Amino acid sequence: MIDTKFIEKIAKRVSATPEQVSAAVDLLDKGAAVPFVARYRKDLTGNLGEGKLEGIREANRDFIALIQRRDALAQGLEKDAKLTAELREALDACPDERELEDFYVCCKRKTRAQTVSAIAAGLDALADLLLKQESGGRTIEELSAGFVRPEAGIKSMEDALKGAVAILAERLCSKPEMRRQVRESLIREGRLSTFSTKLSEGKATKYKAYYEFAGSIDKIPPSKLGLIFRGEKEGMLRMEVSVDDEAVKRKLLATVLHRSDSNFEPHLRAAIDEAYSHTLRPEADSDALAYLHEKADDNALRVVRSALRRLLMGPPAKGVAVIGAGRIDGERCLLALVDSTGAFREKAEIALNGSDEALAESGETLKKLAEQGNARIIAVPGGAHAQRAAEQLQGILRVSKLERPVLVTVHPAGLAVYSTSASAAAEFPDESPIVRSAVSIARRLQDPLHELVKLEPRQIVGGQQAYGVNRKLLNMCLQQTVSACVDRVRVDVNRASVELLSYVAGIQGDTAENIVGYRKEHGSFSCLEDLNNVDGVGVNVFLQCAGFLRVEGGDNPLDATAIHPEAYPVVEKIAASVGVVAADLVGNNDLLEKVDWSSFEEGVVGKFSLADIRYVLSRRGRDPRGEYRLPKRIDGGRSLQEIREGELTEGVVTNVTDFGAFVNIGVGQDGLVHL
Repeated sequence: MIDTKFIEKIAKRVSATPEQVSAAVDLLDKGAAVPFVARYRKDLTGNLGEGKLEGIREANRDFIALIQRRDALAQGLEKDAKLTAELREALDACPDERELEDFYVCCKRKTRAQTVSAIAAGLDALADLLLKQESGGRTIEELSAGFVRPEAGIKSMEDALKGAVAILAERLCSKPEMRRQVRESLIREGRLSTFSTKLSEGKATKYKAYYEFAGSIDKIPPSKLGLIFRGEKEGMLRMEVSVDDEAVKRKLLATVLHRSDSNFEPHLRAAIDEAYSHTLRPEADSDALAYLHEKADDNALRVVRSALRRLLMGPPAKGVAVIGAGRIDGERCLLALVDSTGAFREKAEIALNGSDEALAESGETLKKLAEQGNARIIAVPGGAHAQRAAEQLQGILRVSKLERPVLVTVHPAGLAVYSTSASAAAEFPDESPIVRSAVSIARRLQDPLHELVKLEPRQIVGGQQAYGVNRKLLNMCLQQTVSACVDRVRVDVNRASVELLSYVAGIQGDTAENIVGYRKEHGSFSCLEDLNNVDGVGVNVFLQCAGFLRVEGGDNPLDATAIHPEAYPVVEKIAASVGVVAADLVGNNDLLEKVDWSSFEEGVVGKFSLADIRYVLSRRGRDPRGEYRLPKRIDGGRSLQEIREGELTEGVVTNVTDFGAFVNIGVGQDGLVHL
């Protein structure tokens, strides 16, 4: 476990107590997954939620990396015989990696040739006098006169002072606190300006608003920063960092100058000027841009994780047969019927344009397909390319006077990638990518989570919002988001794919394949305990994953709930206390009201866990994603001009953003419900 001082810093960062952080770090260091700790170790962590636990995990990793980097730096300095007790103490006191790097840069900085010559001429003693501002009653000229050495190239007092100032400037550059002060001044008081380049000048691009833009570094919204950095990388924008240099240098001078009326002031000022222009300011510019990049990346990660969470946690249209639409060209459309279990049943091709007879025939084909599977919805991929096909399908429904099925737009992210993937080809080896995409879009409506996990997370979201973000960090954060969603919904171990199982806490890819293989060989799991017969599922893996898996209609009714098997004995005691078996408690609120819950606290099952158990038992495994409500038919025959203020109409949400929701109400373009 990391040092106590870091535990206290993490606690302050995430707004938790040191005791909570210490317990969480101990569990996480032992390999526990965040969802497991959040759900089943509440009584050890004081009911910390996933958000704070993620913050603790990331901070813990940061501090471990800080300690490793600090020790490596100390070893390097010790090898070079530069590690003093004072420097070691300063290294240990570094609060973050940025300040640690300040030390590294300062300690490893190469001395300029000019300074080397001045030191060789013995002018470091004069530099000491300038810094200490101790004249002993002598004038500056008298002090410097004693260092004139023509044979060493110091021919005059001016040469001596110039050399001493160079040495002093080098020393100032090697002080981490000077570097930090300039960086902080630049971030707090500096401005970022952007300009057009020869490549973009006079062109109406998406970067036009930033052809002549300036804003405070610490106040520019992160969303703008992301676009600015993209424009700069594409050569469409040029950036400049500015600050009141004289004001910053005055602050630096104040840290070394003992008295404002000192005779040493001009020479100390000269040293500050040299250190600032040669080293401190250029390095601070890089640090400020790194700060802005980090700010933009943090925001991009937050946005894409939120978007991914919304898509995965969309309400599933359970038990509803769906017709998926796959676009062929501007004239025809391929339809795939998927039954209420998600199985592909039939396909058909219809005309979208043509004579009245052709469109009537399309309507009949669509009607027969819908009646064959009792399909109530046509799922159409969203996006500009599919918009025209959706409008044409809407017209066919209207002309054919079909009240069902209704047309629903579904998010198309990664659809083309999936339809040509190995997993899609393995499931539908004899079907074209268009058929596969039609089946997938239907299944996305039936259960977004189960279908979307077949893709890499960055194929579901990303694009411009994640532009420039470190790919490794992006993948890690998105993987964590998918895992959190899967664990929150919980997985039916008898229906889940390898892709879905691999996101369950504690289960790795090989183990997920082994679970599916065991299921194929031995049939459905009758209880969660049977998982212990699967290769790769040991005691620790079972402990981590069992609470996020379920067996519907198995031997033990509790296996269909979100109660962890380790708590089954407690549930059985609770049931016995009111004279029933555990299965009788599920959904029986009258019995649950009779229980003296405080008398069943034991081990890891404390008051918080008991509260969860009571909640789960009272709700019969309610899906946290909510229930899908079948929309009314959206008649696409109206124009925007026909909509009247105050009119009540129903629509389908096609996209959710930070600033509002886009809704299709059948007028040719989506409307925005702004926050």
